[in-house]
Parts: sequence; C-alpha cells; structure tokens
Amino acid sequence: MNVQLQVLNNRVGLPPVSVNIISVDNNGEEKIVREETIGANSLVKTPITTNGKYIIKVEGVGYTSTEYVFNVQCQKLDRESCNPSFVVPLITVPDRPDQVKIVLSWKGPSGALSFQSKVVDSSRTMEKCFSSSQDKSTCIGRGSTLRDNYFEVEEYAKLMSGKAGTVLVKLSNALASDKENARITITDLKRTVTFKINMADYQGEDYWLPFCYFTDGETFRLNEDPVFFNRNSYDLYSHNYCARGFLPPQPAIQPTRPQEIWPFISGATSPLVQKEACESVDYHHIGTPLKSLENIKSWEDCARLCRESYGCSFWSYFTERFVVDTMAGQCDLQKTNEGKRAAPGVTSGGAECGN
Repeated sequence: MNVQLQVLNNRVGLPPVSVNIISVDNNGEEKIVREETIGANSLVKTPITTNGKYIIKVEGVGYTSTEYVFNVQCQKLDRESCNPSFVVPLITVPDRPDQVKIVLSWKGPSGALSFQSKVVDSSRTMEKCFSSSQDKSTCIGRGSTLRDNYFEVEEYAKLMSGKAGTVLVKLSNALASDKENARITITDLKRTVTFKINMADYQGEDYWLPFCYFTDGETFRLNEDPVFFNRNSYDLYSHNYCARGFLPPQPAIQPTRPQEIWPFISGATSPLVQKEACESVDYHHIGTPLKSLENIKSWEDCARLCRESYGCSFWSYFTERFVVDTMAGQCDLQKTNEGKRAAPGVTSGGAECGN
C-alpha cells in the first residue's frame, strides 16, 4: 500500500506528522500494521496482507487530525500485483485564534487529490462589493464565481457579533467517481469537523450545500442540514439561506387566549370573542421551501403571492426589524408547515391569511 501525504498548496518547512495505518477485520477488530513519524509531503509504503477496510490516521502539531477509510480488494496478496495507492490530505490549522479554515478535498482524475481552501476572518467585517473590479479580498463578492468541482464560502456582512456563511460545492461536471470522495472540513485552533458527501441522497443535482457556519472569533457553530439542489434553485439556497439558522436565541412566547369582552350584551348567554390574528409576528415558519422572493412591500403581499403560487401553503416575511437588514422585504414561500421558531422581525402565516 502506498499512502501519499499531501499538504495543501505544497507548503514547505512544516513539522513532521504521526501516521497510523490500521487494518479492520470482518469482526471489527483493529490491528495497527504501520506506525511511523515522517515529514509532510512524504510517501508511506506498507505491504498488504489482507483485503478489507483500512483506516489511516494522521496527526501532528500544527495540523488538524485526519482520518480516512479505504477499502482494499486484491485478487492476489503480493507486492507485485497488490499495491494500491491512496492520497491523504494534510490540513494545517489556521494562523490565528479568530480565524476559521474551510477546506474541500476530493480525489480527482488519475487519483490526484484536489484541494481548495478558504479562511474566514471573524474579526474583519466586510461589506458587499459594489463593483466587479474591486479587490475581492476587501469585500464580499457580487454573485457566484463557482467553477466546476470548486466551492465557495458565501459570507454575510454582519450577523449578531460575528460572521455567518454558506458553504457551496459545485458538482455538475465532476466525474461520478470523484464526487463520492468529496469532503468538507472546517477547523479552528480548538476543534475540527468533517462532512462527507452522502451519495445515497444525491440524485444528480448541480450543487451540494453541506452546512452553514457562524463564527464569533472564539468558536464556530454549525447548522448541519445538508441539501442538494439544481441551478434553478440557486438563489433560494445560496442567498442568505443560512442566516436564519443563527438567529439570536429568544424566549418562547406563550400563546395568549383570545380576549373575552364582558359583560353580556342584550341577554346573550356567552361572551363576545375578538377574532384572533392569523399572522404570527416574530416567528418564522419551518417547512419545505418552494421559492424565495425579494423586494416585497408587506406581509399581506407575501401572503397573496403564496395564494397565487401553486403548491404554496405557508409563508414568512422579513421586515426591517430583522437582524440581517439585507433580508428586509424577502418573502419565503413554503410547501409544508413543520413548525415555527422565534424570529424577531419576521411575520409568518398560512396561504389563507390576509384573504
């Protein structure tokens, strides 16, 4: 077995790493077949004595701990005919405590490992670019620049006391054998989380959204709700899709009973009851997305658009009081209602509301 350790961007002068190659038998028993400390960008060779699952663990000072699983199936277990090769990425930790590094890695054509990485600086607040000629390191890009097999981090200018963003991976023209190896890793100086693509849920869509993130310079939080979608749904899932998942925690609002008006009138035997409002103020509906509309003037218009849209049952409208000011006037239409959560500045309701 040949295991090539590869550092992102082929950086030099890095410290050595510890490598463990472990075989796993049919009963789940693990056995270390090789344990070695070597330099970065090195090749580890070890003979194969059995088919099955192998775990490769890599760790070291200045690196995120990495664990990859490979399956070996050889007809003959000898050095000449059974000599599989694998590439394992070495991901270095961010340079500063207030940074978060996000890395996409997958095995591309001819077994070569593809790397792309982004560093999110939570202490640096940037506004949206106003011109395509601006230096993209000083502002947040205007629209997607996704290339095939690449990914991007969509940031929001400001959310609460930190930064939130969406991670998007373009899959449309990648080979099927490449897609199944795709994984996204997010890391800071304290912890590392890795997401592998779930090919069982993939139905040939153009994009993969593995997670949303929020970082405040101390740590990061994730909204782990992976989704695949096509080009015609790009605006729905990419534009501020994740911001609503990181709203400030709000105390639950206890429902109030409709106000009863006393005394009885004209000998009535029951009190008059005021009609309860159909819209829910400061709540966001959770449901299957249908589409998202912008520059809508009021929640009444949002409700009307829901009634006029085939398949729409519920809606949520973002007012100017919402924490992300760029979302004011946005109208989210949903097919289903799976509950609601507190969201100051959002008004929600059913399709019949305002009719």
